[in-house]
Amino acid sequence: MALGLLVPLVGLLLAVALLLGRLAQGPLDVTGLSHRWGGTLTHLSGGELRWERMALSWKPRKNGHSSKILLSLDNVHYRASPEGGAADEAIADMPEQQLDHVGVVFRLASLLHGQVGLRSLDVQGLRLVAFRDAEGHIQFGRMKYRTHHQSGSATPPLASVMPYHLDLQDINLTIKDEAAPSSALVVHLPKLKADYAKRSGWQGEMEAFIQGDGLGAAPGDSTVHLTGTMSPEGEEHTRWQLNLSSVRFPALAAWLPLSPVQKRGMAIPNLPLAFHLEGQLNGWGLLGHFDHIAGEITAGTGEIDRPGKIPFRVSSGQSSFHLEPLEAGQAGALVLTLHTDLKALDSVGRTVPFLLDVHGNFGHPGHPEAMEMTVDGTVPEFDFATLASVWPDGTARGARRWMTTNMTAGRGENLRLQLYFTSDSGFDGLDVRKLGGELTGHNLNVTWLEGMPQVTGEDAYAHFVDNDRLLIDVQHGHLADGRGGTVTVPTGHIVLNDLLEREQTGEFSLGLEGSLPSFVAVLSYPRLNLLSRHPVNPADTGGKLKGTLSLKLPLKNHVLMKNVDFGADFDFQSVWFAMPSFGRLQRGNGHFSLTDVGLTIQGSAQFRGVTVTGNLFDSFQANTPGRLLLKADLTAPLGPKEFRSLGLPMTLTQDSVMQGRGQGHVVYSQYGEGPGHKKETAAVQLDLRGLGVRAHFWRKPIGVAAGLQAGIAWQDGHITRLDGVTAYGPQLAVQAEGRVRSGQLGGINLTHFQLGRTLGSAVVDWPLKNGTPDDQRYQISVQASTLDITPWLGSHAAGKVQSSHARSTPEGNGRSSADVPRKAILPAGIWAIGLRADRMIYGREQTASRVSANLHWAAQRLQGASLHVAQPAISFDLVPDAHRIGVLDVRFAIADLGKLLASLDVYDKLIGGAVALEGRCQPVPAGSNVTSAERTMGLGLGLPPFAGTVKLDHLTLENPPALLVIATLAAPLHWGQISRKRFEDVRLRAAFKVAGEQLELADAQINNPILGATMKGQLDFRRSTVQMQGTISPFFGINQAAGSVFGARKGSGIMAMTYKLDGSLDKPQMHVNPFAALLPGGLRRLFE
Repeated sequence: MALGLLVPLVGLLLAVALLLGRLAQGPLDVTGLSHRWGGTLTHLSGGELRWERMALSWKPRKNGHSSKILLSLDNVHYRASPEGGAADEAIADMPEQQLDHVGVVFRLASLLHGQVGLRSLDVQGLRLVAFRDAEGHIQFGRMKYRTHHQSGSATPPLASVMPYHLDLQDINLTIKDEAAPSSALVVHLPKLKADYAKRSGWQGEMEAFIQGDGLGAAPGDSTVHLTGTMSPEGEEHTRWQLNLSSVRFPALAAWLPLSPVQKRGMAIPNLPLAFHLEGQLNGWGLLGHFDHIAGEITAGTGEIDRPGKIPFRVSSGQSSFHLEPLEAGQAGALVLTLHTDLKALDSVGRTVPFLLDVHGNFGHPGHPEAMEMTVDGTVPEFDFATLASVWPDGTARGARRWMTTNMTAGRGENLRLQLYFTSDSGFDGLDVRKLGGELTGHNLNVTWLEGMPQVTGEDAYAHFVDNDRLLIDVQHGHLADGRGGTVTVPTGHIVLNDLLEREQTGEFSLGLEGSLPSFVAVLSYPRLNLLSRHPVNPADTGGKLKGTLSLKLPLKNHVLMKNVDFGADFDFQSVWFAMPSFGRLQRGNGHFSLTDVGLTIQGSAQFRGVTVTGNLFDSFQANTPGRLLLKADLTAPLGPKEFRSLGLPMTLTQDSVMQGRGQGHVVYSQYGEGPGHKKETAAVQLDLRGLGVRAHFWRKPIGVAAGLQAGIAWQDGHITRLDGVTAYGPQLAVQAEGRVRSGQLGGINLTHFQLGRTLGSAVVDWPLKNGTPDDQRYQISVQASTLDITPWLGSHAAGKVQSSHARSTPEGNGRSSADVPRKAILPAGIWAIGLRADRMIYGREQTASRVSANLHWAAQRLQGASLHVAQPAISFDLVPDAHRIGVLDVRFAIADLGKLLASLDVYDKLIGGAVALEGRCQPVPAGSNVTSAERTMGLGLGLPPFAGTVKLDHLTLENPPALLVIATLAAPLHWGQISRKRFEDVRLRAAFKVAGEQLELADAQINNPILGATMKGQLDFRRSTVQMQGTISPFFGINQAAGSVFGARKGSGIMAMTYKLDGSLDKPQMHVNPFAALLPGGLRRLFE
């Protein structure tokens, strides 16, 4: 059995030896033999394959070189079968692939190990035609180019299959597009030579051309040129170079068998790029060791596509880079250095220069995907209006988004951006970890809040404070108020935070200066609406403001005001504004601050002539129980000028009455009690220590303590209490509380008051707004143990001056027509006034006891009045007639007129005299021929005309004038009056009417037994004139008796002189006719 197997084996080895010996002698032509396998090869390839000559040869091991087998083919032709297979006729229509010559040297050792190892490859005259189908696959008939290896297949090491000698000449590849037969990509390789020697390394050169539509730099240029060289560089070094002329990768990607993702990546740089690459390999191995690679990339005009964004347009660019190991001669991390000088084009075609420097480390040992990279970019100048078109996406995303959206105009310069990237997952995970940089801007337009006017004309300097904060300092800006005015922005800063996070926030702090109308207009914009609680018309304001406005908000579209934190700190000067329900505030100076919590104001202002100083807080927070919503703490100096501006009469505030200044202090607080409800309190204090008062009713020197204080409370806008009202000072003490009705202050209750010598209590009520009819009355009730009216009556001389002034007033006002009624002096409304006093001091320290007085008027017409004094006895009543509507009965009585006049310091020469006046005020019947003025008394009391009588009895005149003494001498029966220095027993009877400010005296008689007189005529109070006439009868007792016998007129006598009194009330003229005494009574009337 062994011998049987040995014989064939020996025979086989002998055959192999003979074959190798033959091959060693020279090439062996095996064409004939090879044609026998042609059918097999044709079947495997799916087409027709043929060649003209095939030869084999063998070279044994020599000089250290391993044995090798040489195979050569000449004139090889191949025609692939069409897709899906077809008949011979269809195969004939397919393009024929041609190869003039191919020579391959195999490594015998590799073949014995089952691997195809090439020692040398020579190819000449290769012409290939392929097709690109609709899916982008490259195919030769049914054979498609596959981009992925079959699973489980192992790729042999490159060094094991790479030949030491490579010579390719005249290689052509044409790829046609099945969808567009006229479109094709042609690759022409005129030569590629490379030889490797163990002692010197590689040496060679190559040149190639690629032709295709749109591949070149210019629109009509379709050719790309590729060249390369390799040569030894000293010992153990090989230097290589590769040059690629300008190529457009999007046009090239369409012809390459790439995945969709890879094609989209190659389509991003839609611009011509030219490359110059060079590097060095170290060592004598076939591949050597990587030493470094450097290169230059030149970009032409085009754009870099940014899906969903504005493309990044490029005018030109130049980039150089260097890549080397982190540690020389060591495999591991690589270091990249890159510099780029780029000319970009913004959206309007202006050139924007870019300078870019990159330094990075890649592929750390043990972490091949670990990367870190630092990018330093500089833009010398640019336009903010087109910044979005040149700021690359993904670089400082937060800063880019805000600046490109909100800085819409202006010029920028010296933009420098520093970014530090890291990744643990290669380029896909590359993200910014640190930021740095700066820029300068001029004449910028900045949107600081959506929906608000831009800040225009700003200069800005921006720089990164740290990794995720960008600080922008601004100055010289203007903010339009929408009304033609502006607010200047001299300084300010903007901070963009969280730049490395998904969402960013912004902090704005703007220094603002301008007029108050412009500020009011800006703060009233609907977007801010900060004055919604206190609307102010900008036209009703004035003054200057200077300060800072601060905002903090998320940097995203459609920000809600509830997400905005805002603040303001401003100084204001000479501010004034007017509000319809508040009045005019002017000369305001101070400071205010505004936050999302509330408004705080500190300063001073003038309101109604009063300078008010203090602070105010107005909360913007929700109304919750116990929360302070509003507080004002105000003080004001109060002197004569201020009191006059507050409405006090001039007689009380003139410099002769009031000197110095007091001080008022008010603290007002408002607290929340839940939505729609609030509680308010106010504490009022008036310190009059620094005020001196010399009024006729009260005196206080400067420096003496005096003052007033009170407390007030409201609930939901309705007053609930007024209490703690106290006033103090020299001979001044008041204790009072408010009378609250239906949520309104309807009066005040003075539980105790002292003013000078007056002591008592009082209740004062006034009408309520929208109250019932019973609430529409003024009621004053005074109860006094002592009532001192001497300060209010003044001196007799003062009374005369005032009376003279009162008489001159009508003419001074130009109201001389008797047809015009006097304006009512009574206030409008329904009034009821009552007074009770146990003791009243009047005149020259005179005392009246048990005084009571009442007044009642309505519709500015006196409806009733009374005055009753027990001692001295005085009684006055004006009461409606019980039976006649509109008629008022009048009764007035004085028990001792002389004593009363003396006590009032009016006249002290009278003794006794009982006065009794009776009459009525009765309306004029409708249709009567009288003027409107004559339908009233005309005294401003609204009373109808009065008609009545007056009686005076038992009046004595002390120390009578000489004329009365002479008249007494003519009456011997009454000479005793001369010794008593009296003119006694005078009586008066008179009937008179008052209408239209005129007193008409119908028949007045005044006489005693010695002398008598009559009088009739008219007093016109409106014109201040008098027209009276009558008689004077001496020896009245005898004369009257004789007159009654001889028919003289009642009240005169048989002998009477006539007189006439006329002229102005100030200076009436008296005319007496003594000769009328000699005439009988009938003729005497002719002289009256």
